[in-house]
Amino acid sequence: MRKVALVLLAMTALIFIAGCGGGGDSVAPEINMAPVWAGHVGIQSVTPDDSAVTLTFGTATDPDGGSYTEYVVYTLYGIDATATGSDNPFTGPGHVKIPNFGVSGSPYNAGIVTGLTNNHIYWFGVRASDYKGLEESNLVKLSAQPIPFNNLIGMEGIWDFNFTVQGHMYFDDDTFLPIDENRTGFFTITATTVTDSYGGSWSYVYILGTLSLEQVSASQIWDADCGNMHRTEDIKLFFLMHSNKTEATISSGVSGGSITSDYCGDAYWFTTYTGSMTKR
Repeated sequence: MRKVALVLLAMTALIFIAGCGGGGDSVAPEINMAPVWAGHVGIQSVTPDDSAVTLTFGTATDPDGGSYTEYVVYTLYGIDATATGSDNPFTGPGHVKIPNFGVSGSPYNAGIVTGLTNNHIYWFGVRASDYKGLEESNLVKLSAQPIPFNNLIGMEGIWDFNFTVQGHMYFDDDTFLPIDENRTGFFTITATTVTDSYGGSWSYVYILGTLSLEQVSASQIWDADCGNMHRTEDIKLFFLMHSNKTEATISSGVSGGSITSDYCGDAYWFTTYTGSMTKR
């Protein structure tokens, strides 16, 4: 029995020496860990729009440390539940995977998905992976149903506007007149129409928090010096709606048009708009 014990002890010693590389320094194997969410895990909100949704999600970091912490990327998973019958965006049949949907440090950890089918129910989830492609496996999911914005429900009412209009009017004789004026008035918005205090009607599109208005108007006026004058104007305004839906600022606005007259020649102009509107 003593011999057996000594032989086993010797074999154990040899195995230990071999495992240490013949007695040299041992090297710990590299351990790669998946990103870890700080606070909120995965997808945070889904807001439906016309044929689109806006997503927000939490922030993840790489626990491996070093410069690699900047290489966390986010992958979006989604599935059309109406078309597939599945509510699992990660593994359901027909699910879609969109890599590099966001990266560390993006302003709001948010993104927009377009090209969706209105009135279909979609489920979404977001997962984070490190620079080696190792992905964590949260199961948080949220759903949304894109709907067509063919109305202005929620925006009905009277909106006072205040615009600064700047540009130039050009005449046939190559002279021009600077335009720098302030326009005030109001829009009356119903669920399906937009009109202004000057009696003009506007076409509209409301999508992704932006209200686009376009007016094409023509009027016939008479002037003692110029005779009959025919005025046309094309105005396009793009309002960025605030989250409270009671305030909006112009993200861009342009106006162009022309005047023809019996005796004073013709003119055309181009102006830009800045300003805002507030719901009463």
